[in-house]
Amino acid sequence: MATTNFDTTTGQIDVLSNVAYIDGPPHEALAWLRANRPLHHQTIDDPIWIGESYVLTRHADVKAVSVDLENFGNGEGHNLRNDHSDDDTRHLLNSDRPKHTDLRSVMSREFTPRVVRQLGDTYANLASDAVQAVADEQSFDFVERVAVEVPMKAIVALMGAPVEDQDRILRWSNATISNIDPDYSPTPEARMEAFGEMTEYAMMLKAARDASASDDVSGLLVQAL
Repeated sequence: MATTNFDTTTGQIDVLSNVAYIDGPPHEALAWLRANRPLHHQTIDDPIWIGESYVLTRHADVKAVSVDLENFGNGEGHNLRNDHSDDDTRHLLNSDRPKHTDLRSVMSREFTPRVVRQLGDTYANLASDAVQAVADEQSFDFVERVAVEVPMKAIVALMGAPVEDQDRILRWSNATISNIDPDYSPTPEARMEAFGEMTEYAMMLKAARDASASDDVSGLLVQAL
């Protein structure tokens, strides 16, 4: 790691910027923080990002914050971007109670034990197919061929979307969710463009599901909404 990102004498320890991850995760810096400064305050010199942030590096502390709903939440944003969603664009990842509870209830009541068993069988087959596809290869990109492929196929099936739309759904998802990664979302404008395209696509799918009155999971979710 470059010394400019990890200097304990000055207190300048960077574990948040993209620069800190150019050569891989900053393990040395994170290990030092866990041992010496488990609650780390870092300023961020980038107008796109918030000006400062606190970093927890110990598992017990991260777990404690994650379950303390009275004192911590996602409602003010769940990433480092210097922009926050308003109430009309809140979803499961960036909302707190009661909005989060309302969103969860819409989905959870459709995932009955029978539905979950069916989905479990489907997803087990997807995982098996992905592993079999690379079993005889000497080398391959595990992230691309398995870690991304399996959940994307599962999501596409759950949405009731055509398989051929998988690549663009993945592109939209990366741009909107991974919105502090310049490889996926280089500018706020690119993120909003992807969000707009994904929303338009979702409304098209919803209209199709409304017309078919399907009783699969995606159809039931549409009816619930």
